Amino acid sequence: MQRFLWLFSKHTKENYKTYLMSLGVVAGILFISLGYVAYFEGLGNGIQEAFFAVFLVFSGSVFASLAFSNLGHKNNAISILTLPVSTFERFLVSWIYSFVIFQIAFVACFYAVDIAIINISNHNSTTKTEVFDIISADSRMYIVFLCFWLLHGVSFLGSVFFQKLHFIKTALVFFLVLTILVFANQALARLIMDHHVSVRMPLSNLFIKEGTSMYYIDTHASMPLILTIMLSVGALCLWAAAYFKLKEKQV
Repeated sequence: MQRFLWLFSKHTKENYKTYLMSLGVVAGILFISLGYVAYFEGLGNGIQEAFFAVFLVFSGSVFASLAFSNLGHKNNAISILTLPVSTFERFLVSWIYSFVIFQIAFVACFYAVDIAIINISNHNSTTKTEVFDIISADSRMYIVFLCFWLLHGVSFLGSVFFQKLHFIKTALVFFLVLTILVFANQALARLIMDHHVSVRMPLSNLFIKEGTSMYYIDTHASMPLILTIMLSVGALCLWAAAYFKLKEKQV
């Protein structure tokens, strides 16, 4: 534990300025974007949730894809891999920063900017805008966090797997696999139903066309639980793959 804390402290001292600057950039872009929308259209709960989801997923994926970017540079890689710590300790430090600390910092940053923008817009307005509640009973933000967990795993694995252009190459592979999955799912649905079927994504609702009639088939009530389990297990598998890939580099 003491060795891990030393490694965590070393990583923090070497990278805290970069992390703070990155957080400042995200806060600045959020402030400009939210301020622009608030000035022209207003910030309803739906718009706030959309901004939260997009910025969390995109900025989090970029950040995770840079977790092991130093391994792509030979001089840095040698000094990192020869450091007398275990592979799991090295993996855990990067995982904690890119997953746990990032989510906490992003939520705090988003709410600080969002509250500031809403207070400014409410100052001289007759209609008051409220800050959206991320943990309300009717909120579906847990889906956003589950998607972020999965994409974090994808980006985290890509940061170890690729030597350069980690985010671009990871995003390219991810969207290629997603496109193949969507088209394969569409073909499989049509084969099973033997009708003209329209399906958006795997495990989503179905639209069946028969003549001039359209039929809508909703998913089972247990589908949210199934998706939660699938996304969580997928993220765990990707994190495990990233760990063993890092261990391979260590060897």
